[in-house]
Amino acid sequence: MLTDTQRTKDRKAKRSWSRWYTDAEKLDAVKLYLITGNQRAVAAALNIHWTTIQGWVHTQWWKELTQQVRNQNHIQLSNKLQKIADKALEVTMDRLENGEFIYNQKTGEMMRKPVQARDAHKIAVDFLDQSRQVEATQTKEVTDQAVAGRLTQLAEAFAQMANKTSRVEQIEHIDQPVALP
Repeated sequence: MLTDTQRTKDRKAKRSWSRWYTDAEKLDAVKLYLITGNQRAVAAALNIHWTTIQGWVHTQWWKELTQQVRNQNHIQLSNKLQKIADKALEVTMDRLENGEFIYNQKTGEMMRKPVQARDAHKIAVDFLDQSRQVEATQTKEVTDQAVAGRLTQLAEAFAQMANKTSRVEQIEHIDQPVALP
């Protein structure tokens, strides 16, 4: 059961008027809330009291479930966009290799005409720009990792220097003559 604490479960069990909602109903509430963004609309659509929805929105399980649904939707969208991009690349490659389809009015047939230079140039420029952006993103990630590694090394070096300084002070303190009264 989606809930925050055992205390919440116990409190609900004591009330005779409270209604238990299934996990499926709670999941539907989260999904509908993400679509509409309106607690009252969710309550009306699912026949759940508005104050119940209002209370759920502030619970930990609601936040976790909301994030899971968003991640799932993001993955599905990414997969669909990847399929579209793959298909567009296939069509583009076919057109570049075999030419554009045109209708020959004299023969009444479809023919292939080589792609014009400006169209090929535009395609090349667009793809090069995209590849540069991808490379820049990857380079930035590598650079960020390198900076983090370098900072870690510096922190260790400073810690070692601090330890050496304190050891030198201890040694100097030992070497000093002690004045007897």
